[in-house]
Amino acid sequence: MKLVTTSIVAGIVASILSIITLLVLTLDTDSKIDNNKLEQQVIGQMVQHLDVAINSPTDKNALQTIVKFGTDSRYYLMIRGWLVQKLNGIESRLQAQQSQAKKAALSAEVDALKEAIRAIDLE
Repeated sequence: MKLVTTSIVAGIVASILSIITLLVLTLDTDSKIDNNKLEQQVIGQMVQHLDVAINSPTDKNALQTIVKFGTDSRYYLMIRGWLVQKLNGIESRLQAQQSQAKKAALSAEVDALKEAIRAIDLE
């Protein structure tokens, strides 16, 4: 009788431990999901700020924004690639442009993008 009682108690303890483990894992997963959502939101905001800065490279705050995010090693390659692609597009438009006024504006953008690339490369 004592052996049967001990087995029942051991089974109950094992079940309780399993339930507690399951609850802890479930709570930890929820925490990881919340952290992932928060990280995604922060990255989304970063991309939005960069989009504005890269599409208006002559703006006085653009360089500061690009350097702020571009010097983070996690995002450096993505941001540098984005800058290079934008630079290539503007240089192509500059070569095809006939108007001197538009050439001057495009040249200013080219210079600003090159400065931004140099700034994040140096950091």
